[in-house]
Amino acid sequence: MSDQPTTRILLHGTNRTFGRFDLAKCRTVLNDDYQGDGLCFTDDLDIAWSYAHAARNANIDRAQAYAGVERTLAAHPALVALFRDIVEIGYGPAWDRLLETHDIRDVLAQAEAAGIDADLVGDVAAWVEGSRSARGADGMQEVMNFLHARADGLPDWVVRDAARLGIDCEPRVVVAEVSWTRLLDTDDREAARTAFARGYDAVRYTGGGTVRGRPEYMVCDPSQAAVLDVVRPAPDPDDAPDDAPDAPRPFR
Repeated sequence: MSDQPTTRILLHGTNRTFGRFDLAKCRTVLNDDYQGDGLCFTDDLDIAWSYAHAARNANIDRAQAYAGVERTLAAHPALVALFRDIVEIGYGPAWDRLLETHDIRDVLAQAEAAGIDADLVGDVAAWVEGSRSARGADGMQEVMNFLHARADGLPDWVVRDAARLGIDCEPRVVVAEVSWTRLLDTDDREAARTAFARGYDAVRYTGGGTVRGRPEYMVCDPSQAAVLDVVRPAPDPDDAPDDAPDAPRPFR
């Protein structure tokens, strides 16, 4: 335990776009299997990139997807409605609803005017977090997305096609200035999980389940983490020349 005021530069891997950290974006159903909710960071650049590409990021933020599509396809309302409905009620029902009020030729004409294929709308909508799209199946698309991309996060084609709809879901590493006053340094997962309820404002966890044995940092309040920079795209070691220097690690 440390009660010393501390500030460190730490890293957060993600495929979300934001300028401020937000606890409302915590995915409690996933975090409950680990150290609980909080804003999570690492001091290792390689590990931050692995989180940016992780299976938990094998989806697109729903609010950001809607905002991007509404902005990019503002002149093509049928496509905006189709995208939203594919996410919320599924692929088949969304098309059925659209064709009650639109001729298919009008929909295809809007897609052509937008410079996209109408199928692209459904392909990207299927990767939105919580999407009900399963192309007529049983609403399991999100599970299938998770299984399909458990090693690499979102496939490259999804990132590219989403960008055509105005959605930025490219993996990136957020560089943040993180501060705390009362840090719990522990290798006990249950102690880490209950730390905030016991008055700590940060955790340095070194127990089981950490990536490559590196410590994981977690703070309880967005005011403790200020975004300094965003690094992207993720470097591909296979594309680097043989004499290229390694990325610095750990990042401190």
